[in-house]
Amino acid sequence: MARNRFSVGDRIVRLIALMGLIAVTSMALINMAMTLTNLLRSNRDRIAPVHGTATMVPSGRTTMLKQRRDATDKVTTDFLKAEAAVDHAAMLAASCVSTLLQQRVAANLPVGTGVLALQMLSQASLDIINARQRFVEAHRALVDVRAEIGLGQFYGYGDTAECPPNEGALRADGPVRLAAVA
Repeated sequence: MARNRFSVGDRIVRLIALMGLIAVTSMALINMAMTLTNLLRSNRDRIAPVHGTATMVPSGRTTMLKQRRDATDKVTTDFLKAEAAVDHAAMLAASCVSTLLQQRVAANLPVGTGVLALQMLSQASLDIINARQRFVEAHRALVDVRAEIGLGQFYGYGDTAECPPNEGALRADGPVRLAAVA
């Protein structure tokens, strides 16, 4: 039977260090996301103001509404792809952490084996979950943008009701079970 080679004090110090590392990395990720958001907003405002001049087509109809709808549809398509990619990355990162723990046990290695790698993978997994939360926030902000540019009445989801599920959404076909790894 394998015994833990670290004392209780050592384990507590390592847990506190891990929590500090998680906190610092989370703040760095949030700071990067906020900086990127501000850069994108300033770039958008400088290049393409929301209230532009409508252009006329030969038949006399304005095309501004169509341009805005086309732009909104393109952004939505790319946004949903990115959102699905973040979901997939979060699942893969969590699976990797689980596999690392399972294979350490299967190989009958000491508990301290691969702690640094486990910490890094766990932090990366948390960072991806934080990125996913930013996508949720961005989703709400994009709904507001639609209303700002006069397209709110053309889209029936995302503002008061739940968005339709994407192709990778979890489905409750059977009982859902959660497992905790200690």
